[in-house]
Amino acid sequence: MKKNYASAANSGVISEIIRLESGYISARTDYYRYVIRSEDKDMLSKMIKIPDNWENYTPDSGVKLTESMKKRLSDIKRKMSWELKLQSLYIIYITSIENVFLSVLQQRHCNGHELEDVKDSLNNLNMELDGELMNIKHLLLTLAKRSISDFYYLVSAYCKFFYKKNFVYESDISNVLNEFIKIISQQDNFCISLESFIRYQSEISQFFQESSNELGWR
Repeated sequence: MKKNYASAANSGVISEIIRLESGYISARTDYYRYVIRSEDKDMLSKMIKIPDNWENYTPDSGVKLTESMKKRLSDIKRKMSWELKLQSLYIIYITSIENVFLSVLQQRHCNGHELEDVKDSLNNLNMELDGELMNIKHLLLTLAKRSISDFYYLVSAYCKFFYKKNFVYESDISNVLNEFIKIISQQDNFCISLESFIRYQSEISQFFQESSNELGWR
């Protein structure tokens, strides 16, 4: 009886954790969709007003821009355009990896197609590190600052907990991503084996209607 109560309690706790995590992911998605995109749209509307070529620029009445101010505005436009481009290229990879890997760490059941997609995302992100190492670091920190993704700090915490060392992005990020691929592959194999076990158990249970001993072994 105590075991049944404990099992029910554990099931309730797991269900509550899943409910809270699903709510968090949904809220974060809505935050990106309605808040961050609105901010980006507002930023783009301002950036469009900055000309690519100042030679053809005609200032409004009463507006006087020095060469220094023009250069500063051009630098801002270039930087913000670059950040938005990076974000659009990698945000799906990063957020999907983060969500699925958190589920894998909790040994939760994951869809096989979802695991395969995340492995592809990890491989693609890892390949991009060769030419975009510091740019991706800048992007990860920017996403964390804007409360879009905590992937950078997830990797840092993983490194601290499992490797017992401080996370050094430049030397550790590729190794950790490769480790993530191995762990997700193991989870994929585990899910396949578990589904096979449940299927076999269901198929043979009809031949063993009663337990052969008091412990319940068939």
